[in-house]
Amino acid sequence: MPSGGLKTRRPDGASPKENGAVTPQPTPNETQPRVFVLDKNGKPLMPCHPARARELLDKKRARVHKMVPFTIRLVDRNAADCVVQPITVKLDPGAGTTGVAVVRVETTNTEPTHHVIHLSELEHRGKAIRKSLKQRAGYRRRRRSANLRYRPARFDNRTRKKGWLAPSLQHRVDTVFAWVTRYRRLAPISSIAMELVRFDTHGMSAPEVAEHGGVAYQQGELSGYEVREYLLEKWHRKCAYCDKENVPLQIEHVVAKTNGGSNRISNLTLSCEPCNRKKGAKSVEAFVGHLTRTKLVHGFQTGDLVRAVVTKGVHVGTWVGRVAVRASGSFNIKTASGLRQGIGWKWCTAIQRGDGYGYSTTRAPR
Repeated sequence: MPSGGLKTRRPDGASPKENGAVTPQPTPNETQPRVFVLDKNGKPLMPCHPARARELLDKKRARVHKMVPFTIRLVDRNAADCVVQPITVKLDPGAGTTGVAVVRVETTNTEPTHHVIHLSELEHRGKAIRKSLKQRAGYRRRRRSANLRYRPARFDNRTRKKGWLAPSLQHRVDTVFAWVTRYRRLAPISSIAMELVRFDTHGMSAPEVAEHGGVAYQQGELSGYEVREYLLEKWHRKCAYCDKENVPLQIEHVVAKTNGGSNRISNLTLSCEPCNRKKGAKSVEAFVGHLTRTKLVHGFQTGDLVRAVVTKGVHVGTWVGRVAVRASGSFNIKTASGLRQGIGWKWCTAIQRGDGYGYSTTRAPR
């Protein structure tokens, strides 16, 4: 199971409220995300503009070192020959996601100006970990009560180490620490800053409403709507899974109630009756992917980043995204435009092997 997900953002048009840990002020020549650069020995240098990276690759002066985040490695320069500037990693921690901003801080007139190099959001698996631990505790309790009734209970004999954190919280700490360590390998990081604030959850979900306050802020998005009418508008009167129109639609839980899903509007969607029956209590990933338990199929495994160049059939085109393998060799590829199903393995080329994280790229709103 992947240990989290990373979403990268383009810094142009990003607002302080969306990124939290940084107030970006991009100059005209810094409106594009930077490319991380390593010297020929793997030591970090100053990130460069994408055009400069493309020029170095075309002239064979650099090679692609990593696809996500995109990093090049020079073949003809050492870190000793280059000048680096201080770079700061800024963290905006949250329960579900942690915002990460890699910035170059320039001080002018005693006021710092932040030049954004890289923006990303790290999604945590706290809820999934908590659910798995509760399931494991239930299995253990059942085994002990059914098979070992003569043995005394042990819960009073267990102790916790000093500084113990719940596994869901420890996962959050470890994941953020691991990614900060990764960024330190890719850029000359000189400092780390973390924002510690209280969160207004309604303000985070609807910042435009929170900005004006008043009655609209107190009533929320469902004011004046019935749930079904709201969902029909939200999902454009289509099945969320197969995009069928003009068919009877049913209200369906994205995360089934048997798996801990709630009745909150964010956990409700619309589906046709066949899709609703087939999905049942399955997760969305399991329902739309039908993944195999075999880890390696024709040299690919679920989670690999691949490029599929299809020249014939119904999927003609070039598709880039994470692959979900099947034993039959007919793969699913999750691209930025949606899920492509039934692409043969012979069309696929691995770009980056899966490392336990899921990646996606989004453009920050202006």
